[in-house]
Amino acid sequence: MTMTPTRLFVLGALARHGPLHGHAIRRQAALDRTDLWSEVKVGSLYQALRQMESEGLLAVVCTEQEGRLPARTVYALTELGRRELRAQRDAGQSLDRSELGDELLTLLVAGHETTASALAWSVERLSRHPEVLSRLEQEAAGEGSALRLATIEEVLRARPVINATGRVAMQPFEAGQWRLPAGPASP
Repeated sequence: MTMTPTRLFVLGALARHGPLHGHAIRRQAALDRTDLWSEVKVGSLYQALRQMESEGLLAVVCTEQEGRLPARTVYALTELGRRELRAQRDAGQSLDRSELGDELLTLLVAGHETTASALAWSVERLSRHPEVLSRLEQEAAGEGSALRLATIEEVLRARPVINATGRVAMQPFEAGQWRLPAGPASP
């Protein structure tokens, strides 16, 4: 059994989150931005799932189907899969100085990119609403912070740094002619 980064990611995702279907594992890879910090091949996740099942590392728990969406196979770690993950963790290969530097640079750039993006969108949004900018300047001269916090939250809501995050209505919500039910939006 060759342990590729993709296979290791699948084992880790199932260990961390419990039984998942392939689409949920793929979504987790996107949310974790594995393309920035690893060699995980998101396109090969489904093939890896089937191969790892045939090797006994994973077991099919059930098949789910919602509405007219395609059926989804839910996988879970087997005891063999848990042992393999532990063995990989225990055998953890250390990084040499060059690899460690590359990883740290990736984390630094990814963190810088997200912060810079949020700030850029804040400036763009505030340039369109000078009255809000004026109120923010007044608030900054005083003691309050409610408008600043509301502005930050609104910019991050309207222009999320990581746009693959989901939003969930906690209770039914009406916005004009639209009615949103409670719970996650349909995929």
